[in-house]
Amino acid sequence: MNSSVASFTNLGDCLRLPARASNEALIALDECGAVLERLTASEVDARINTVANRLQQAGLKPGERALLLGGNSLPYLLAYLATMRLGAVAVPLNPVLPEATREHVIQDAGCSLCFHDADLTGLPTNIRLISFDDDSVFAADENLANFSCFDPGPDDIAEVLYTSGSTGAPKGVPLTHHGQCWALTHYFNNLEGETPERIAVATPLYHMNGFFLTTMALSNRMAIHLMPRFDAATWLQVIAENSIGYVTGVPTMFALAAQLSNRPSKEALKHVTQAFLGSSPVSDSLVAQVLTLFPEATIRNSYGTTEAGPIVFRDHPGGLQRPPTSVGYPVADIDWRFSNGSDVEGPLELCTPAVSPGYLNRPNANAKAFAAGWYRTGDIMRRDENGFFYFVGREDDMFVCGGENIYPGQVEALLEKHPAVSQAAVIPMPHTTKGQAPAAFVVLTPGAVSNEEAIKHFSLENGPAFAHPRRVIILDAMPLGGTRKVDRRALAAQLDALLAKDAS
Repeated sequence: MNSSVASFTNLGDCLRLPARASNEALIALDECGAVLERLTASEVDARINTVANRLQQAGLKPGERALLLGGNSLPYLLAYLATMRLGAVAVPLNPVLPEATREHVIQDAGCSLCFHDADLTGLPTNIRLISFDDDSVFAADENLANFSCFDPGPDDIAEVLYTSGSTGAPKGVPLTHHGQCWALTHYFNNLEGETPERIAVATPLYHMNGFFLTTMALSNRMAIHLMPRFDAATWLQVIAENSIGYVTGVPTMFALAAQLSNRPSKEALKHVTQAFLGSSPVSDSLVAQVLTLFPEATIRNSYGTTEAGPIVFRDHPGGLQRPPTSVGYPVADIDWRFSNGSDVEGPLELCTPAVSPGYLNRPNANAKAFAAGWYRTGDIMRRDENGFFYFVGREDDMFVCGGENIYPGQVEALLEKHPAVSQAAVIPMPHTTKGQAPAAFVVLTPGAVSNEEAIKHFSLENGPAFAHPRRVIILDAMPLGGTRKVDRRALAAQLDALLAKDAS
């Protein structure tokens, strides 16, 4: 893909029309993968404009904040993009978060409107509500198909994304139109005379990964098969039945698909040529599992943060092949550094046009994370002799075991090399002499047989003794959060319960 100057300045206007306007651009699916609606690029554009016109007529103004609560759907996407075309600010949020968290976000972001799924309960009572089932807002109307799109300045906010809140109330991350449009240019294809690719979107649109992927696909005239949520069997079915060539998601999605005993054949999935994994670390074991699913795919491990945007690394400018577990080589128009002064390994700091201006209403957090256009990611990265970067671990995930620093991701990668282990997650547990020690939760490969002692022995034989897990708990499946990442807080609760039972 070729980087170029964006042909649009408003993120909601990312379709790059009129090129290939008559091509199919969006296929909305139901829970079973059946088609609900098919739209061409020009029809998607008209529907967004129709919603923008109706919102403007209803009094929504540039700069106002609109909360979006719901699963993936055509109305959700229309509301998201129309809000930005109008110059208002989209505030997407995981709909299963507690009511108290929703109220915090409404107050923190200053939302005046809430779009929501029709069956959602506990809705706010002090702002305007619009259901995604409301045809008076979302139905097509050719008389409203034209709209004068808001032209944002360099500092105008397109969206506010909220972090997961693992250390307290979630923080609002405002992102500018300018920064996100710049990020999209790094994925631009030449639209003249090319056959459009097909892509399945199952990651939630309220997460940066899902929404940026969708805007990237729209701007490249890819045909998006939009799924309401991720289900491994349905995801593979949609990919197989629609000859989808481009798949993407968080690593857990691929791991769950690989764990299915009844899945489409390799022949049915051989048309997949690109597999993009992001938002979590990728191990050699996971790469092998992805190739088992999609034998013809080139695997790309992507990296981004909510605060610094979705584009940091791409391919090597010299054409060197990217190692599968590397996140890539820095793109030319960003600045990076390790805060410890090293050029080999350390905490990564970034300066890019996509960096957020800072958390909403969090001056103390901003002082720690942002300075003069730079963002401290909190991610430990390693750089090899060819300039490729590798994710080592999160600074705040690291714990000390008997004086040794342990990054869970490194222990997980080791455990996943065991032939019986499909997936591993490591968290700290109390230890009488070491202070803390690793505890591992694992999911076995379908049909495999193993036990705690065998997995401990493998870790001791193949890695440093201090990093071996003192407990190994075998699960049928990992608990997942709303973004399909492993829910480590749920694992910590399980571990606490096991330790309490042992002590009783």
